[in-house]
Amino acid sequence: MKFSFEKRLGKKEGIPEVYWCGKAGGSDVMAFELLGPNIESLWRSCNKRFSLKCVLMIAYQMVFLRDKFRLIEIVTKIRIFAWLWIYPQ
Repeated sequence: MKFSFEKRLGKKEGIPEVYWCGKAGGSDVMAFELLGPNIESLWRSCNKRFSLKCVLMIAYQMVFLRDKFRLIEIVTKIRIFAWLWIYPQ
């Protein structure tokens, strides 16, 4: 389910590309692109202090990605509704 969602997103800014998804050693595994260092590593490299600009940029990216996911979710629900309306069972 999640893999199909990731594939549907495609290559978009801020969304890692999924290279492989499957089972390995009895666990579900997903291999995807590393976009950069995590926030904790950045925080440590800045002497555990972010500037106001940095905090606002992180917040903006989080809100932007949240809205992008919400839009994809809405479009998917509309497509499912349209499919059920056109082809009732």
